[in-house]
Amino acid sequence: MGTLALERVARENPRLSVVHWFPGPVATPGLARAQRFGISPASPMSQDEAGRGGLVPVPQGLEVAKSGGGIFLIDPQGESTDNEGVLAGMRKRGVDEAVWRFTQKVFSDCTAQFGTSGDEL
Repeated sequence: MGTLALERVARENPRLSVVHWFPGPVATPGLARAQRFGISPASPMSQDEAGRGGLVPVPQGLEVAKSGGGIFLIDPQGESTDNEGVLAGMRKRGVDEAVWRFTQKVFSDCTAQFGTSGDEL
């Protein structure tokens, strides 16, 4: 869902470069809370390893990983990855549009709870 939503943002903002790095599970306070409910992913990386401690350097060869939806895809080790086969099928079936509608609804519901419009986000 994250990849497809970021593709939409990239398409709507052609001058914006979007890099989606999926580091896998990261040892954050949120993960610690999830573990209390039995969610225990194997081998979470530290926040520093995941790049949360600062800016992540752009890996060499990044241009190879650009998806058909206009974003750059990076794997947990910071290497280019090609998920285009899966993503193209999802786009063809309209999953990207369904994800975007769902994302917009979540934001709309959240902003409605606080009495703000989505435009203020």
